[in-house]
Amino acid sequence: GTEVSSGEVVWNEGSLGVGASLHREITVTADAGLTAGQILKTTAQLTHDGGLAVNNSAEHALTVVASTLPLEVDISTSANPVIAGERVLYTLTISNSSLLPVNDVNVQLRVPAELSFYFSTDAEPNVAGCSCDPVEEASWSLGTLAAGESRTITVNALVVASVLSGNLISAPVRVIATDLGDTINLLNTVAVFNTPSADLALSASTDPVVPNETFTYQLDFGNTSAGSLTTVALRAFLPPGVTVSSISNGGTEVSSGEVVWNEGSLGVGASLHREITVTADAGLTAGQILKTTAQLTHDGGLAVNNSAEHALTVVASTLPLEVDISTSANPVIAGERVLYTLTISNSSLLPVNDVNVQLRVPAELSFYFSTDAEPNVAGCSCDPVEEASWSSLGTLAAGESRTITVNALVVASVLSGNLISAPVRVTATDLGDTINLLNTVAVFNSPSADLALSASTDPVVPNETFTYQLDFGNTSAGSLTTVELRAFLPSGVTVSSISDGGTEVSPGEVVWNEGTLNSGAAVHREITVVADNATAGDILTLTAELTHDGGLEIDNRSEFSVSVAEAGGIASLLSVDIVATPDPVASSSILAYTITVTNDYGLPVDDVSVMFRVPAELSFYFSTDAEPDAAGCSGTCDPTEEAVWNLGTMAADASQIITIDATVAASLVDGTLIVTPVRVTATDMEDTINLQHTTVIEN
Repeated sequence: GTEVSSGEVVWNEGSLGVGASLHREITVTADAGLTAGQILKTTAQLTHDGGLAVNNSAEHALTVVASTLPLEVDISTSANPVIAGERVLYTLTISNSSLLPVNDVNVQLRVPAELSFYFSTDAEPNVAGCSCDPVEEASWSLGTLAAGESRTITVNALVVASVLSGNLISAPVRVIATDLGDTINLLNTVAVFNTPSADLALSASTDPVVPNETFTYQLDFGNTSAGSLTTVALRAFLPPGVTVSSISNGGTEVSSGEVVWNEGSLGVGASLHREITVTADAGLTAGQILKTTAQLTHDGGLAVNNSAEHALTVVASTLPLEVDISTSANPVIAGERVLYTLTISNSSLLPVNDVNVQLRVPAELSFYFSTDAEPNVAGCSCDPVEEASWSSLGTLAAGESRTITVNALVVASVLSGNLISAPVRVTATDLGDTINLLNTVAVFNSPSADLALSASTDPVVPNETFTYQLDFGNTSAGSLTTVELRAFLPSGVTVSSISDGGTEVSPGEVVWNEGTLNSGAAVHREITVVADNATAGDILTLTAELTHDGGLEIDNRSEFSVSVAEAGGIASLLSVDIVATPDPVASSSILAYTITVTNDYGLPVDDVSVMFRVPAELSFYFSTDAEPDAAGCSGTCDPTEEAVWNLGTMAADASQIITIDATVAASLVDGTLIVTPVRVTATDMEDTINLQHTTVIEN
């Protein structure tokens, strides 16, 4: 665009295809001589051949104030363009960046004619004043925002199914407060395009952040079209206030705050993951909002094929809660399960009250509120786009942790290349901010290998030695070549030993170069570590990646989290041992489990409960195949059901043995891994015990 005369800017765009849209920007500086109360009005006009003298005109007015208002407001959208009949997640962040409280903060969103959402299940916090249908007003009374405090509103809006490509959806947002001195009026616009070729998601490892904190932006994109995408470029625009520390996979910072990856071609159904590690500047102040935008382009598409935004806030000091979201697999397979593990931990020295966790079920997932989630869920069945919430966490004492597991089913019709983004929101009394995280996994429906992680102990105590266990198998019809297994250890542990010739190529990064893995073969690897730099409330998450020639960039990725508890507590002294024989096991045979729970606490432990999540490859009858009889199953404990044993009170030094003779499903492919999650809880236990056992199929 060019300024053809003072104050007149022109873009000569040539042709604009059917359903296409464009975005243009003009950055200006308000003159120093402006005075408070002046109104700055801008007009835009659109013309084209064969139309009116002026085909479209729009106006926007803003006002001048003497000093910056105490409130910052950001509107971010999960996608742009959006798709008719599908969802778009709006995130409104309202932050007090001043040194004084702001009272009676009220936010109003006028629902665009092209959107709708339900006031309770689609919005958090719930909405007052509407159902919320098109053109209604949705409002939130946030009360007082203390100095440096932020609030986040999320709206999972449904795009009206009849909206055609090329239409624009403009969402007006209005913010008022006592003695604010002006009204904040913003407008967020996204375009509609109903034949997308790719999927894009943007998230961050941490929210909120503190000055000088190092964190990572995560970018995922996948090819959902029927053909390869060429000249693919991914571009990220970082906010002022962060400095780039590292960029993954050959990306470069082409100008300050602009990072580019030139990816070349992206095959049908393929997806890629990229990261930017940054450090928040020391001069940031509480209440500032850091917004990042990502854009994806490729040949033959729109000017910008996909855009995504993510905003996080700055706080003065680290929040007392740590939150981790781990997934058992990435990519996942349509019609199969993926286990989400949410760990919420209080790493401070004081209790945190009224801890509430909410998971917004992605459109590509579903799970049943009781048998697929532990603890059971309030608020949903849980179908796609519903809100699953756990308010039962209550108070977390200093150093205490809670773990939530969700065994979600991937919708059978999801195609390879699609991304599944799961938003998680955590609130608590006097937390000072809302924790908003986004976990993204890709879909790939023709995997060649299986990967599983586990740990010998959970939780661990500071300075304890324990072992991470890694299993992988070749489930394809041919040999896998140039196989490499790479593990990324968490901070807080030091490597003691690595099995089978693996090497720590850099601090916390362990690699095994496995060469060729024959069809049906499986391998077990271990890393023994010491939790020598961990304190109660820390979360120690291991990530592993498997690659081989001829596959995806990362063929399999898996995560497993271990929490850290105080020494001498029940969780650290209630030991659990899981043995399964034979290993490997053949299809249609019996896999015998022995689970031994021992109370080394020195005092009786009440209400001990053991949950065994039946793997998709197993089944057993609750009475004749289990001793003691299992509860929670209706007759046969079918695949993915929860089998439960309520052991009651265990005396000091007492042990309880549970045996299960499970039948292995027929016709399983060699190299398949049977992963069995086991969860143990008890009254007054400061943590949940979460373990996994892996067995290999060999026929």
